[in-house]
Amino acid sequence: PQLLATAAVLSIIAGVFSWGLYCGHVPLDVQSGKLQVENRVPTTGQASVTAGDLFTAVEPARTVIADDISLDIDRASRVAFHRTPRTMVVTLASGGVSASVPPRKQGRRFAVKTALGDILVTGTKFRVSTGEEPSVEYRNDGDGNISARELDVASVTVLVEEGTVLVRNRQEAARVEAGHQAVLRAGQPRIDVTRTTLLPRNF
Repeated sequence: PQLLATAAVLSIIAGVFSWGLYCGHVPLDVQSGKLQVENRVPTTGQASVTAGDLFTAVEPARTVIADDISLDIDRASRVAFHRTPRTMVVTLASGGVSASVPPRKQGRRFAVKTALGDILVTGTKFRVSTGEEPSVEYRNDGDGNISARELDVASVTVLVEEGTVLVRNRQEAARVEAGHQAVLRAGQPRIDVTRTTLLPRNF
């Protein structure tokens, strides 16, 4: 399982670099809480971190990154930061983050990447969380006998409080407006978008 988790993280990061992002440094202001790369001293306050380093939130953390983007990171979440002159990307390997993104200048964008899809915005408040959902798998043995088993399916949930975000996976894309949520599930090409009364700050 550990090898699979590591492979998943590497796959996400490889996807980030397919955007043309580079391994430079990203300015970070950890205003509360702590972020830590394995076997390193925790990062607090203002710092310049290496793009692509995978941080774990030792405790819930509030962080400000480029262009006054505010990010609340849940305890034990794993995140990495990347950027180009026009794009700021947070890779969410596990856990959850809530983001407040001021309106972008033309041509600039912010994105959250996950193993199941990407969330792109130009200015909004939203939350992204990874997890698992209960599901039922049905099998036919070929003789007309159908069996069922319960299993957990990896999922990513996006809640939008203000503005609009674009959620996409390998098969399709969906615009999600304020007051709505999108759910991506492993092995399912469809992105489910529904209304929600649950705001990111209460999730």
